[in-house]
Amino acid sequence: MSWRDHITSDPSILVGKLVVRGTRVGVDFLLELFANGWTREQVLANYPGVSAEALNAVLAYGRERPGDRPMNLATFRRRAREIFDSIPEELRHGVEYVRVEREAVPHPSMPDVYTLGECATGEYDVGLDQPGAVRSGVHLYYGSFRELARLMVDADLKLAERELALSGLRNSSS
Repeated sequence: MSWRDHITSDPSILVGKLVVRGTRVGVDFLLELFANGWTREQVLANYPGVSAEALNAVLAYGRERPGDRPMNLATFRRRAREIFDSIPEELRHGVEYVRVEREAVPHPSMPDVYTLGECATGEYDVGLDQPGAVRSGVHLYYGSFRELARLMVDADLKLAERELALSGLRNSSS
């Protein structure tokens, strides 16, 4: 069985996001339920339109596409370091390090706005004795990325609820 037999995309359903074939249940939504500790039994009981075979397909899709799943702090740190290390030295222009912080940095007055990262200039003094040399580092806020991912899931859930309501209206008027 291929996951492609049970998963589809249609621009008129959830704005083209992947869904379980014959439903309006999003694949990312189901994977997020599992990431939050739901069991197969809970998913099947709460989403009767999703068969056990379709759920197997969703899990197979999730295994095949690990980059699409939420990233934990250790993986985020490792990937940030790998990406930073892949930038040639001559293109860094004085940026000496990347540091990943655990916390989220919300905007002081705007809800749902977060600082994802910032450049910290002058914190790392290596080479400051050279004329015109400015050393700096990049600070990334893992918690801010997680908050934005949560907000996107919440937005997807609201969109799914709207789609389900519209579907119900369409079906009741037929």
